[in-house]
Amino acid sequence: MNTSGSIIEQMSFNWNGVYNQESAKEILSQLIYSSRIPHAFLFKGEEGIGKYNTALQFAVNLNSYNNPEKASFIARQISNLSEPFIKYVIPLPRVKNETDSSGPVEKFNPDEIQELKTELQKKIANPFCKISLEKAKVIKVSSIREIGKFLSMNYSDIRYRFIIISDAHLMNEEAQNALLKNLEEPPEGVIFILLTPYPDLLRETIRSRCWSINLQPLDNNSICEILNKYFNIPFEAAKDVAPFADGSVTRAIELFENDFENMKEKTISFMRYSLGGKFNSAFNEINT
Repeated sequence: MNTSGSIIEQMSFNWNGVYNQESAKEILSQLIYSSRIPHAFLFKGEEGIGKYNTALQFAVNLNSYNNPEKASFIARQISNLSEPFIKYVIPLPRVKNETDSSGPVEKFNPDEIQELKTELQKKIANPFCKISLEKAKVIKVSSIREIGKFLSMNYSDIRYRFIIISDAHLMNEEAQNALLKNLEEPPEGVIFILLTPYPDLLRETIRSRCWSINLQPLDNNSICEILNKYFNIPFEAAKDVAPFADGSVTRAIELFENDFENMKEKTISFMRYSLGGKFNSAFNEINT
Protein backbone atom coordinates (compact mmCIF):
# COMPACT_ATOMS: atom_id res chain seq x y z
CA MET A 1 0.00 0.00 0.00
CA ASN A 2 1.36 3.42 -0.93
CA THR A 3 1.06 5.29 2.36
CA SER A 4 1.65 8.80 1.03
CA GLY A 5 -0.86 8.29 -1.77
CA SER A 6 -3.46 6.84 0.56
CA ILE A 7 -3.15 9.79 2.92
CA ILE A 8 -3.78 12.20 0.04
CA GLU A 9 -6.84 10.19 -0.99
CA GLN A 10 -8.09 10.05 2.59
CA MET A 11 -7.91 13.82 2.85
CA SER A 12 -10.17 14.23 -0.18
CA PHE A 13 -13.04 12.73 1.83
CA ASN A 14 -14.97 14.53 4.55
CA TRP A 15 -14.21 12.88 7.87
CA ASN A 16 -16.01 15.61 9.79
CA GLY A 17 -16.03 14.92 13.52
CA VAL A 18 -13.85 11.81 13.26
CA TYR A 19 -10.97 12.48 15.63
CA ASN A 20 -7.60 10.69 15.59
CA GLN A 21 -8.64 7.48 13.82
CA GLU A 22 -6.04 7.83 11.05
CA SER A 23 -5.58 4.11 10.46
CA ALA A 24 -9.33 3.46 10.25
CA LYS A 25 -9.86 6.44 7.94
CA GLU A 26 -7.05 5.32 5.67
CA ILE A 27 -8.40 1.77 5.40
CA LEU A 28 -11.95 2.96 4.74
CA SER A 29 -10.78 5.53 2.20
CA GLN A 30 -8.82 2.89 0.31
CA LEU A 31 -11.88 0.63 0.24
CA ILE A 32 -14.01 3.43 -1.22
CA TYR A 33 -11.47 4.11 -3.96
CA SER A 34 -11.11 0.42 -4.73
CA SER A 35 -14.90 -0.07 -5.06
CA ARG A 36 -14.42 -3.41 -3.31
CA ILE A 37 -16.68 -2.83 -0.34
CA PRO A 38 -17.26 -5.62 2.20
CA HIS A 39 -20.92 -6.22 3.01
CA ALA A 40 -20.30 -6.14 6.77
CA PHE A 41 -17.94 -4.35 9.16
CA LEU A 42 -17.15 -4.72 12.84
CA PHE A 43 -15.99 -1.42 14.37
CA LYS A 44 -14.18 -2.34 17.59
CA GLY A 45 -12.97 -0.03 20.33
CA GLU A 46 -13.74 1.45 23.72
CA GLU A 47 -16.96 3.33 24.33
CA GLY A 48 -16.84 7.05 23.57
CA ILE A 49 -14.06 7.11 20.95
CA GLY A 50 -16.17 7.83 17.87
CA LYS A 51 -17.22 4.49 16.38
CA TYR A 52 -20.69 5.80 15.56
CA ASN A 53 -19.52 8.96 13.83
CA THR A 54 -16.84 7.05 11.91
CA ALA A 55 -19.58 4.75 10.61
CA LEU A 56 -21.78 7.69 9.60
CA GLN A 57 -18.98 9.50 7.80
CA PHE A 58 -18.00 6.32 5.98
CA ALA A 59 -21.60 6.01 4.78
CA VAL A 60 -21.58 9.66 3.68
CA ASN A 61 -18.25 9.37 1.88
CA LEU A 62 -19.08 6.12 0.11
CA ASN A 63 -22.42 7.35 -1.21
CA SER A 64 -21.11 10.82 -2.07
CA TYR A 65 -18.19 9.31 -3.99
CA ASN A 66 -20.62 7.23 -6.05
CA ASN A 67 -23.12 10.07 -6.52
CA PRO A 68 -21.24 13.40 -6.26
CA GLU A 69 -24.14 15.42 -7.70
CA LYS A 70 -26.24 14.60 -4.65
CA ALA A 71 -23.45 14.65 -2.06
CA SER A 72 -24.99 17.39 0.12
CA PHE A 73 -28.43 15.77 0.09
CA ILE A 74 -26.95 12.37 0.90
CA ALA A 75 -24.92 13.78 3.79
CA ARG A 76 -28.02 15.38 5.33
CA GLN A 77 -30.09 12.22 5.03
CA ILE A 78 -27.43 10.02 6.59
CA SER A 79 -26.59 12.50 9.36
CA ASN A 80 -30.29 12.64 10.23
CA LEU A 81 -30.50 8.83 10.36
CA SER A 82 -33.13 8.92 7.63
CA GLU A 83 -34.39 5.69 6.17
CA PRO A 84 -33.94 4.25 3.59
CA PHE A 85 -30.34 5.52 3.74
CA ILE A 86 -29.71 4.33 7.29
CA LYS A 87 -31.30 1.74 9.55
CA TYR A 88 -30.09 2.48 13.07
CA VAL A 89 -30.51 -0.31 15.62
CA ILE A 90 -30.05 0.34 19.34
CA PRO A 91 -30.87 -1.37 22.64
CA LEU A 92 -34.51 -0.79 23.62
CA PRO A 93 -36.49 -1.45 26.80
CA ARG A 94 -39.06 -4.21 26.99
CA VAL A 95 -42.31 -2.50 27.93
CA LYS A 96 -45.70 -3.44 29.37
CA ASN A 97 -47.78 -5.91 27.31
CA GLU A 98 -44.90 -6.58 24.92
CA THR A 99 -44.61 -10.12 23.58
CA ASP A 100 -42.04 -11.90 21.44
CA SER A 101 -44.19 -11.25 18.39
CA SER A 102 -44.45 -7.50 19.03
CA GLY A 103 -42.53 -5.02 16.92
CA PRO A 104 -39.60 -3.28 18.65
CA VAL A 105 -41.65 -0.18 19.59
CA GLU A 106 -45.16 -1.47 18.87
CA LYS A 107 -46.20 -1.50 22.55
CA PHE A 108 -44.51 1.77 23.52
CA ASN A 109 -46.90 4.32 25.00
CA PRO A 110 -46.78 7.96 23.77
CA ASP A 111 -44.37 9.01 26.52
CA GLU A 112 -41.99 6.16 25.69
CA ILE A 113 -42.14 7.01 21.99
CA GLN A 114 -41.38 10.64 22.78
CA GLU A 115 -38.46 9.68 25.01
CA LEU A 116 -37.00 7.57 22.21
CA LYS A 117 -37.44 10.38 19.68
CA THR A 118 -35.79 12.85 22.07
CA GLU A 119 -32.78 10.60 22.62
CA LEU A 120 -32.36 10.02 18.89
CA GLN A 121 -32.52 13.76 18.23
CA LYS A 122 -29.78 14.28 20.82
CA LYS A 123 -27.67 11.67 19.03
CA ILE A 124 -28.27 13.33 15.66
CA ALA A 125 -27.25 16.72 17.06
CA ASN A 126 -24.26 15.32 18.95
CA PRO A 127 -22.68 12.06 17.69
CA PHE A 128 -20.77 11.70 20.97
CA CYS A 129 -23.95 11.83 23.06
CA LYS A 130 -24.79 8.53 24.72
CA ILE A 131 -28.38 7.42 24.20
CA SER A 132 -29.98 6.89 27.59
CA LEU A 133 -33.20 4.89 27.71
CA GLU A 134 -34.30 3.40 31.01
CA LYS A 135 -34.07 -0.41 31.10
CA ALA A 136 -32.65 -0.59 27.57
CA LYS A 137 -30.38 -3.53 28.30
CA VAL A 138 -30.61 -5.65 25.13
CA ILE A 139 -31.04 -5.40 21.39
CA LYS A 140 -34.37 -7.07 20.80
CA VAL A 141 -34.71 -9.91 18.35
CA SER A 142 -37.68 -7.97 16.94
CA SER A 143 -35.31 -5.12 16.07
CA ILE A 144 -33.12 -7.55 14.13
CA ARG A 145 -36.09 -9.17 12.43
CA GLU A 146 -37.29 -5.74 11.34
CA ILE A 147 -34.08 -5.42 9.33
CA GLY A 148 -35.65 -7.90 6.94
CA LYS A 149 -38.26 -5.31 5.92
CA PHE A 150 -35.48 -2.80 5.29
CA LEU A 151 -33.63 -5.32 3.13
CA SER A 152 -36.72 -6.22 1.12
CA MET A 153 -37.16 -2.68 -0.18
CA ASN A 154 -35.39 -1.81 -3.43
CA TYR A 155 -34.05 1.71 -3.87
CA SER A 156 -32.13 1.75 -7.13
CA ASP A 157 -31.27 5.45 -6.75
CA ILE A 158 -29.30 4.79 -3.52
CA ARG A 159 -26.06 3.01 -4.31
CA TYR A 160 -25.35 1.92 -0.73
CA ARG A 161 -27.70 1.61 2.22
CA PHE A 162 -26.42 1.03 5.74
CA ILE A 163 -27.54 -0.87 8.81
CA ILE A 164 -25.70 0.40 11.88
CA ILE A 165 -26.08 -1.71 15.03
CA SER A 166 -24.92 0.12 18.13
CA ASP A 167 -23.76 -1.90 21.17
CA ALA A 168 -23.95 -5.01 19.03
CA HIS A 169 -22.71 -7.14 21.93
CA LEU A 170 -26.12 -6.60 23.60
CA MET A 171 -27.80 -8.92 21.09
CA ASN A 172 -28.81 -12.13 22.83
CA GLU A 173 -28.32 -15.50 21.15
CA GLU A 174 -31.69 -15.37 19.41
CA ALA A 175 -30.99 -11.90 18.02
CA GLN A 176 -27.51 -12.94 16.89
CA ASN A 177 -28.96 -15.96 15.11
CA ALA A 178 -31.46 -13.72 13.33
CA LEU A 179 -28.69 -11.33 12.30
CA LEU A 180 -26.54 -14.17 11.03
CA LYS A 181 -29.22 -15.11 8.51
CA ASN A 182 -29.08 -11.58 7.09
CA LEU A 183 -25.28 -11.59 6.99
CA GLU A 184 -25.17 -14.89 5.13
CA GLU A 185 -27.15 -13.64 2.13
CA PRO A 186 -26.96 -9.84 2.08
CA PRO A 187 -28.61 -7.99 -0.81
CA GLU A 188 -26.33 -6.04 -3.10
CA GLY A 189 -25.74 -2.49 -1.96
CA VAL A 190 -26.53 -3.07 1.73
CA ILE A 191 -23.72 -2.71 4.26
CA PHE A 192 -23.87 -3.74 7.91
CA ILE A 193 -21.73 -1.95 10.51
CA LEU A 194 -21.65 -3.45 14.00
CA LEU A 195 -20.30 -1.18 16.75
CA THR A 196 -19.03 -2.66 20.01
CA PRO A 197 -16.37 -2.38 22.70
CA TYR A 198 -16.82 -6.11 23.41
CA PRO A 199 -16.43 -8.05 20.14
CA ASP A 200 -15.78 -11.32 21.98
CA LEU A 201 -19.43 -11.34 23.08
CA LEU A 202 -20.45 -11.78 19.45
CA ARG A 203 -20.57 -15.21 17.90
CA GLU A 204 -17.52 -16.20 15.91
CA THR A 205 -19.76 -16.88 12.93
CA ILE A 206 -20.79 -13.22 12.99
CA ARG A 207 -17.28 -11.88 13.53
CA SER A 208 -15.90 -14.01 10.72
CA ARG A 209 -18.34 -12.43 8.26
CA CYS A 210 -17.29 -8.88 9.15
CA TRP A 211 -14.30 -6.80 8.11
CA SER A 212 -12.78 -5.70 11.43
CA ILE A 213 -11.80 -2.07 11.95
CA ASN A 214 -9.96 -1.23 15.17
CA LEU A 215 -10.58 2.24 16.54
CA GLN A 216 -8.19 3.77 19.05
CA PRO A 217 -8.64 5.78 22.26
CA LEU A 218 -8.64 9.54 21.70
CA ASP A 219 -5.75 11.76 22.66
CA ASN A 220 -6.24 14.46 25.29
CA ASN A 221 -6.38 17.30 22.77
CA SER A 222 -9.17 15.59 20.85
CA ILE A 223 -11.15 14.98 24.03
CA CYS A 224 -10.80 18.65 24.96
CA GLU A 225 -11.98 19.75 21.52
CA ILE A 226 -14.96 17.38 21.56
CA LEU A 227 -15.99 18.41 25.08
CA ASN A 228 -15.86 22.06 24.08
CA LYS A 229 -17.52 21.72 20.67
CA TYR A 230 -20.24 19.19 21.45
CA PHE A 231 -20.85 19.67 25.19
CA ASN A 232 -20.00 23.37 25.66
CA ILE A 233 -17.45 22.56 28.35
CA PRO A 234 -14.74 25.26 28.70
CA PHE A 235 -11.30 24.24 27.45
CA GLU A 236 -9.66 24.77 30.84
CA ALA A 237 -12.14 22.46 32.55
CA ALA A 238 -11.79 19.91 29.74
CA LYS A 239 -7.99 19.98 30.08
CA ASP A 240 -8.30 19.00 33.74
CA VAL A 241 -10.48 15.98 32.97
CA ALA A 242 -8.94 14.68 29.73
CA PRO A 243 -5.87 12.97 31.28
CA PHE A 244 -8.18 10.87 33.48
CA ALA A 245 -10.65 9.89 30.76
CA ASP A 246 -8.68 6.95 29.29
CA GLY A 247 -9.20 8.30 25.78
CA SER A 248 -13.01 8.17 26.07
CA VAL A 249 -15.45 11.06 25.78
CA THR A 250 -18.03 8.96 27.64
CA ARG A 251 -15.64 8.57 30.56
CA ALA A 252 -14.86 12.29 30.52
CA ILE A 253 -18.56 13.18 30.72
CA GLU A 254 -19.02 10.72 33.59
CA LEU A 255 -16.23 12.48 35.47
CA PHE A 256 -17.96 15.83 35.03
CA GLU A 257 -21.28 14.42 36.14
CA ASN A 258 -19.63 12.98 39.26
CA ASP A 259 -18.24 16.40 40.26
CA PHE A 260 -14.68 15.82 39.10
CA GLU A 261 -13.34 19.10 40.50
CA ASN A 262 -14.53 18.22 43.99
CA MET A 263 -13.02 14.72 43.73
CA LYS A 264 -9.73 16.19 42.53
CA GLU A 265 -9.54 18.63 45.45
CA LYS A 266 -10.31 15.84 47.93
CA THR A 267 -7.58 13.67 46.41
CA ILE A 268 -5.02 16.48 46.65
CA SER A 269 -5.99 17.13 50.28
CA PHE A 270 -5.81 13.40 51.06
CA MET A 271 -2.29 13.17 49.65
CA ARG A 272 -1.20 16.34 51.44
CA TYR A 273 -2.45 15.10 54.82
CA SER A 274 -1.00 11.63 54.22
CA LEU A 275 2.44 12.98 53.35
CA GLY A 276 2.29 15.07 56.52
CA GLY A 277 1.47 12.03 58.64
CA LYS A 278 -2.03 13.33 59.44
CA PHE A 279 -3.78 10.10 58.57
CA ASN A 280 -7.01 10.77 60.49
CA SER A 281 -7.42 14.07 58.66
CA ALA A 282 -6.62 12.35 55.37
CA PHE A 283 -9.35 9.75 55.78
CA ASN A 284 -11.82 12.34 57.06
CA GLU A 285 -11.23 14.30 53.85
CA ILE A 286 -12.13 11.33 51.68
CA ASN A 287 -15.16 10.34 53.75
CA THR A 288 -16.81 13.77 53.92
